[in-house]
Amino acid sequence: MGQGARSVAVVEDEETIREGICAALRRENCEPRGFDDGLAAWETLQDALPALAILDIGLPRMDGLELCRRLRARSERLPIIFVTSREEEFDRVLGLEIGADDYLCKPFSMRELMARVKVLLRRAAYSARDEQAADETFSAGALRVDPVRLSVTWRGRAVPLTVTEFLLVQALARRPGPC
Repeated sequence: MGQGARSVAVVEDEETIREGICAALRRENCEPRGFDDGLAAWETLQDALPALAILDIGLPRMDGLELCRRLRARSERLPIIFVTSREEEFDRVLGLEIGADDYLCKPFSMRELMARVKVLLRRAAYSARDEQAADETFSAGALRVDPVRLSVTWRGRAVPLTVTEFLLVQALARRPGPC
């Protein structure tokens, strides 16, 4: 895989669908890893989470709902997409409520699935970048904000603030511009 390839777990018991998804992911500079049952996927993924997981619900040995619950317990931020033949509203709602970020019913368009994969990976990248930046000192003009020390300076002078005031200044300084 090329540099910057992101790992994607594809947990699907129908080989033709699994291989089709994996081939499409490779074209999108992803590094797919296919699994044909939920337990095998869990045994591998519990220690090394992928960048994204695509799950079927009707899997042998551990269904996709249980696998989703376990993955979600390991990471609140892991993007998860269900790709399943279960079309009922109850199944879609249940899948989303237990932690999936998206839900596609079979048969589906591979282009649509890849578009959804790109959106979730992009969102996850923004979230990770925001999380990393949350602890870094930054400036907005003459204002300097230190999130670790919860301190603010204006033109080099300390500004005494309550925690609530600090959080407001920090939020406004991170996103300057018109209201």
